[in-house]
Amino acid sequence: MLGCIVFGICAGAVLLLIYRIPRIWRGDATGLRQKPAAWPWGTASWLSYVRVVPSLPLMLIPVLAVYALRTADSARYEGTGDATVAMVVALTASGVGFVIVVSIVLINRPKFLVAPHLRGQPGALVSVWRDLIRCVRESGQPE
Repeated sequence: MLGCIVFGICAGAVLLLIYRIPRIWRGDATGLRQKPAAWPWGTASWLSYVRVVPSLPLMLIPVLAVYALRTADSARYEGTGDATVAMVVALTASGVGFVIVVSIVLINRPKFLVAPHLRGQPGALVSVWRDLIRCVRESGQPE
């Protein structure tokens, strides 16, 4: 029962993401342009979040497929393993999606998966590095 609730919440999140993707891609999502006051992790992480939203379904849809296949395999096939190959493929796709999402957050690559107006932004690693260098220079410490 709890699994069905989690699956429903995740499926709803994916549908919401898919609904928002075209607006983010065109740059029409005005609410995402500035970091909300309630966002606790700073501007660099907010920009990373906005960059990665269009790619999150690459990771989440295979996770939902794995859950659905696992449920179907245990309920319908009584554990015969007929859905095992499909689950392995879905888990692999989810892993690839995770690597892509982390890559977009940290280094803003691959560019073709980032909205065109966000492609010029630095990744989170570059942003943090620039902030660190700026703090060191402002403190008067030798580099």
